[in-house]
Parts: sequence; structure tokens; C-alpha cells
Amino acid sequence: MRIFAIAIITLMSFTTTLLADVVHMLDGRKMVGKVIEETDDYVLLKGKYGEIKINRHEIDHIEYGPVAEEEKKKGGADKKTSPKPAMRKTAKKGRKQDLDSLVRRAADGDGAATSKLKAAKRAALVPLDKAIKELSGDKKARLQELRDEIDQATQEEKKKCEEYYQKAQQLLVEASSMVKGNASKDVKLKAIGKMREAGKLLEKGLEYDPASMDSLKVLTTLYYKLKEYDKAIPYLKEHAEREPDNLEVLGMLASSLMNLKKFKDAKEVLEDILKKDPENKIGWANLGLAHLALKKYDKAIEAMEKSISLGIDNAGVYYNLGVAYK
Repeated sequence: MRIFAIAIITLMSFTTTLLADVVHMLDGRKMVGKVIEETDDYVLLKGKYGEIKINRHEIDHIEYGPVAEEEKKKGGADKKTSPKPAMRKTAKKGRKQDLDSLVRRAADGDGAATSKLKAAKRAALVPLDKAIKELSGDKKARLQELRDEIDQATQEEKKKCEEYYQKAQQLLVEASSMVKGNASKDVKLKAIGKMREAGKLLEKGLEYDPASMDSLKVLTTLYYKLKEYDKAIPYLKEHAEREPDNLEVLGMLASSLMNLKKFKDAKEVLEDILKKDPENKIGWANLGLAHLALKKYDKAIEAMEKSISLGIDNAGVYYNLGVAYK
């Protein structure tokens, strides 16, 4: 029997909750969640809205929370996903670079420390500024020179990202103008091609400046509009972590997960949404659909009846409710 899907519309606000671990990125970002897998190439972090794979070379260090420490003592509950204790020890101690310590060593002329601070890029600027205020003489001059070099490199990367962003925006304007009116199928396909080209440019820009919110915002919306949900979801998850009060992003994330039939993940997002906005009738309808797909019929009925009691007027909801009863 068919199940009708309905659109995701979110009109609620919500906040993040502190999870177990914090992954500190070299560019200064912080990714909050629970580390569930680690290798020499990547770290798999389960955040509030799903799993994110982070490349090792982008990570400065990992700060483990109390939950992770307890699991480490127990040896982990799941051998497939729980990191080996030795790997966690390596990640925490061997890979963690205390920026303040590196700055002190660089002030003394340590070339290895200087190289690591350059690799840390903008994340090194704050501890460098702090040390420059406290030091004097050759040490201060040495750090000031390093700080200026890092800042220049950072600004150049931001400029490259902005260039890619502007090129992408131009392509999107061209694509939009092509589909105005009664555009032919061929013209629409060409417009889609321009949109995809814009997406590649934005991705390239984020390689230079991962912290660029302008590029991230356009990219998440672009892939969602193209219905390329598998591409959209990683960016939507990062966007949701960085702007937890962005209602539009949460709506797109839930919708993308539903369209890819990732109902368990979608359910978690919807449940979080409804904790903050229990009067969201569309949210309840979609939660009911997710429960229905997961064969949790009692919960599906409860959610869809809640949606109906709030005044939803959608044939698909009634049909899905009938399926759940059956």
C-alpha cells in the first residue's frame, strides 16, 4: 500500500544541547557531537542532526567529554563503531596541539612549532595576539612576523573563496533568467547545468575558506532545490550545527532525509523540532510518516492524530493514518 509524503514546513525555534565531544578544527571551527569512529584518515562525529565525516588533516585536536571518557573506560559498547582505546589515546594526546604551547615554542625560534602554527591558520591568530601583548624584544618581533604571515595567507584564502562565490552567484543569476516564462525543456536543462556548475564553484571556495557562511548558505539551498539530497545533507548538517536556530535549514535537512528514506535520522530531527514547537502540525504529520515507514504504527497514529487535531488539511495525512490503522 502506498504512503503519501507531504512537504516539510518548519515554523519553530530550537537550541543545541551539549554533547560528548568537541572536535577543534584548524580553521577555528568547533564541531560538537560524539566521536563514534576514528582512523588515521578521518573522524566520524555523530552530531545532533546526524553523522559527519571529518578529514584528519583539518583537525587540530579533539576534546573528549565525560560521556566519551566513561565509554572509553568500559571499552566501548559497539566494536564496530566504538574507537579502539589506543586510537583515542593517540588522537587525544598525539594529535592534539596546544596552540599556546606552540606559540611559546615559536617565540623561542622552534621551527617545527612555527610550521604547525602556520598549518593551524586562523586558529593560531588569537593565541598569537595574546602572546604578542605579553612579550617583548626578539620574541615579540618573531611572533609578530609569524602572525602577519598567517593573517596574509588567511586573507588570500578568503579572497579566493569570495571569487568563487561571486562566479557562482553570476551563474545562478544566469540560470534564473533562463527559466523565466515558458522556457523549453532544453533551456531548463541548461539552466540546471549552470546551477550544478555553481555548486562546484562554491565547493571549491569552501576548500579555501571552510568558515564562509555565505558559500555554505547558498550551497545548502542550491543542492536542495536541485533535489540532490545526498549532496545537500552533509552541508545541511554542518549548517545546522553552526546555525542551530536557522529554521529553514532544519526544514530542508528533515525533508532531505525523508526523501532519501532515511526515516530514522529524519525522526530524530523532527522530534527535536517538536520539543520546541509542539503546535507544528506539519512536523507532527511528517513524524507520523517517519514512524509509519519504520513500522511503529501506534506512534504513527498518535503523531498523525495530533497533526489533525491541530488543524492540518491534507489528504495524504488521512490516507497515511488509514494505512497505520490497517
